[in-house]
Amino acid sequence: MLAVGATGSVGHHVVDVALRQGHAVRALVRTRPPSRPLPAAAELVVGDLTRPETLQAAVDGIDAVVFTHGSDGGGKVR
Repeated sequence: MLAVGATGSVGHHVVDVALRQGHAVRALVRTRPPSRPLPAAAELVVGDLTRPETLQAAVDGIDAVVFTHGSDGGGKVR
C-alpha cells in the first residue's frame, strides 16, 4: 500500500497499523530524511503531489492508496 501524508499525525498511525498487520508499506515523502521519522520497515519514496512527474516510483506496483494528506485550508497542498 502507498501512504500519502505518512508523516502527519493520522498518516503516521496508518503506517504503524498497516505494518503491524503485515502489509508492505510505501510512504510518499517530500524529503529524505522525512520531516517526521517513520518506521524502518516502511519504504520511503520521495515525491511531490503538486508535481505528477515525481510520482511514478511511488505508485509502481501499488494496489492500494491511503490518502491522509492535509491542506492549508484554502485548497492548497501543504
